[in-house]
Amino acid sequence: MLTIYGTPSCAACRLTRNVLERAGAPFQVVDLGRHPKKADEFRAAGHQALPVVEHAEQWWSGLQPDRLREAIALLRDARGEGNRGSLDPPTRRRSAPGDSGGPSLSRAQAPATVGPVGDVAGRLTE
Repeated sequence: MLTIYGTPSCAACRLTRNVLERAGAPFQVVDLGRHPKKADEFRAAGHQALPVVEHAEQWWSGLQPDRLREAIALLRDARGEGNRGSLDPPTRRRSAPGDSGGPSLSRAQAPATVGPVGDVAGRLTE
């Protein structure tokens, strides 16, 4: 199981959750707004971006699609599921002129950083 430490306002945290949900991977979410001491621990350990993800005693921070793919593949192998299709994050089509489809999700893929417990950009701030 993966643990995602982040905040509700963090775009990279939401995208990470969406990828895991789409892949059917088991995960839990810890809101750092409710656990400020944990956010302090992450800052002290050098994590500067959200989400902070824990899997199999490994930790990383920020949106890291390659590490997510690897973790999902390991979870699937452990459950005997093998590769069940794409692990890529969901994307939206780009808007045509006059289209109200909104921006592509690719803009939200910049690493978030960890804030007063995570600002909108996902920064961990004091």
